[in-house]
Amino acid sequence: MLKRATAEDLAQIKELCGNCMIGTKILCFISAYGFERDFLEVWVMLDGEVITAVMTKFYDDISLLMTDEADTQQLSSFLGMFFFKTLTCSYDAAKALNFNISSVKNGYVFIGDYDCAVCGSLEEDDYKPAYDLICKEIPGSFSAGREAYLSFLSDFTFRQRRNLARGVCTHTDGKISSVALTSSETENAAIISGVACDRSLQKKGLGKQSVLSVVNSLKKENKAVYVIALNEKAEGFYEHIGFKQTEKIAFVERKNYV
Repeated sequence: MLKRATAEDLAQIKELCGNCMIGTKILCFISAYGFERDFLEVWVMLDGEVITAVMTKFYDDISLLMTDEADTQQLSSFLGMFFFKTLTCSYDAAKALNFNISSVKNGYVFIGDYDCAVCGSLEEDDYKPAYDLICKEIPGSFSAGREAYLSFLSDFTFRQRRNLARGVCTHTDGKISSVALTSSETENAAIISGVACDRSLQKKGLGKQSVLSVVNSLKKENKAVYVIALNEKAEGFYEHIGFKQTEKIAFVERKNYV
């Protein structure tokens, strides 16, 4: 059975989502916005009284986490009724649901040494240049344009005020030279994203400093730290600074999305 989730389901959702990257993303949505928002839907699949899958639809993007006990046929049919741009789930879940996978990225968890020089926190004046740097240096990570930036700013600052997101940056000659953000945080875990370094200043350790500075603050709060590597270069970078591959994340794009 599938139903809209309520606060009564939260304990089970936390138990299901507590130890993985997709679960961290889902829990952050719920922690930030609750269960009753026009732009956020939270659904659960039940086998009796046990939750076997949980899904969030944030605007036009779906995140899905399911167990081996989930009814894949029912879940696939249910998801086929949704109008979405992108669906994110584990690679195994995407295969079980027979989705046409658009891309697969490697997910990593931090296991290394995070001692480093601490970067400054991202301040209000840094938001726009940091966003522009990410768009420039990591194509496809964020969308360029004023509307996309304002959407990011609204969501990021909302989460930041609730201790569900954070950011650091370095400056060189008065300009942002590197940045690292957390896109999702919970009581126990966080996902680092939005990592970028000005290409003219690469190989100076600035990107490493930004990432490890965020890791430092998260580890002091006893949080697991995850990241998704967008390409082979990023994979080498994360492995070099102390991350270990832990899962494969699948992305499914709707071809008829407008």
